[in-house]
Amino acid sequence: MKSLSARLAAAFVPFVLVPVLGGCRDLGVDNVLFVTRTDVAADFDANPATTTMGYKRDELVLAPVDPNGRVLPVLSTVGTKVGPLSFGANHSFATGDAAIVMARHLLDPGQLEGGEDCNFLDCTTLMGAVGHGLPGNAISDKGRKRYVFTTNESLGLEVSWTVNNFPEAVALGYKRKEIAFVPLSKKAPDGKAPSGADKNNAAGEMYLASLLATAQGGATVGGVSDTGMEIGQTIATGFAATLMATHPEVRRAMGPSVVPNYDAVRAEHEAVEQEQRVAVEAQKQELAKQKEAKDAIKGAFQAANDEGKKDIIAAATKLGMVEKDTTTANNFIARLSLALDSRDASRTLAFEQLRAASSP
Repeated sequence: MKSLSARLAAAFVPFVLVPVLGGCRDLGVDNVLFVTRTDVAADFDANPATTTMGYKRDELVLAPVDPNGRVLPVLSTVGTKVGPLSFGANHSFATGDAAIVMARHLLDPGQLEGGEDCNFLDCTTLMGAVGHGLPGNAISDKGRKRYVFTTNESLGLEVSWTVNNFPEAVALGYKRKEIAFVPLSKKAPDGKAPSGADKNNAAGEMYLASLLATAQGGATVGGVSDTGMEIGQTIATGFAATLMATHPEVRRAMGPSVVPNYDAVRAEHEAVEQEQRVAVEAQKQELAKQKEAKDAIKGAFQAANDEGKKDIIAAATKLGMVEKDTTTANNFIARLSLALDSRDASRTLAFEQLRAASSP
C-alpha cells in the first residue's frame, strides 16, 4: 500500500509517474525528488481581434525531514510576462549550497566577494563547504521521514477588441492549490539542531520545518500592445526558505494576498517605523550628550576641594538631579548617573547647566 505522502503527491501532481512514487519505498527518504512543469501559451487573431493567454505551473518536492525538523534546501523561482505580441519567461532552480547562496544573496549586487561586514560568502568558505555543506545544508542520517510540498497554479485571460481597438469582452480566471504534508519534529533542548536525533529531549516540544511558497499574478487589459499577464512564483524549503523570508520583496509578494489595502497599510507602517527610527536616534543623541556632560562633571568633582564638592552637590540638588540628602560621602557620582534619561530633553539641559556650574 502506498504511503499517504506518496498518494498525495501522485494525486496532486499528475505528471509524476505513480509507479515511481508508489514502488520506491526509499523515495523522499534517501533522496530528494523535485519536479516542476510550466506551460505558457498565447494566441492572437487579428480578425476578429481576439487574444487568449494561459499560464500553468506545477511544483513538487518530495524529500526527507530528520527527527530535528531539518530539511535540505531547495529553491525554485519562475517569472513570466506574456502579451499578444510579446513573450518572456525566466526560471531558476537550485538545491543544497547553491540554494542557500541564492536565497541569502538574492538582492546583493555584483560578484560575491568576502568583506569586513561578512555580508558575502567568500571563496574560502565555499571551498571549505565542498564535501561538508554550508550551515543549513545537513540533516541526520537516522530517523528520517518524507514530506511532500506541492503547488499548482493556473491563470487565463481572454480579450476581444472592437474595430477601434477598445476591449469589449474580457474573461479572466485564476486557480491556486497548495499542499504541505510535513511530519512534526522534536525541538532540541537548547534551540539548536544537533547532528543526530535528540534522545535526551525531556520537554517533548515539537516544531515544524521551514517551507515557503509565494505567488503573484496580474493581468492588464487595454490596447493590443497594453494587454498581457505577469506571474511570479517562488518555492523554497529548509534554510533557503528561512533566508528568502528575510527579503522585504519576498514578503511584499505575500502581503497583498493576506492584507487588505496592502500598499496603503505598508506605507503607513513604514512611516511609523521611520518615526520610530528618528525617535530612537534622537534618544541616542540625548543620552550621548548627557553622558559627556556627566563625565565632565565627574572630573570636576574629583578635582575639587571639599567646599567645591559641596557647591557641585548643591547645584545638582537645586536642578533636581540628586536627592537632597546627597553628600560627598554617599557616592554623588553614582546618584548622578541615575539622572540619565535619554527620553527627556530637559534632562540634557540640566546636565549642561550643572556642567557649567562645575567648571572651575
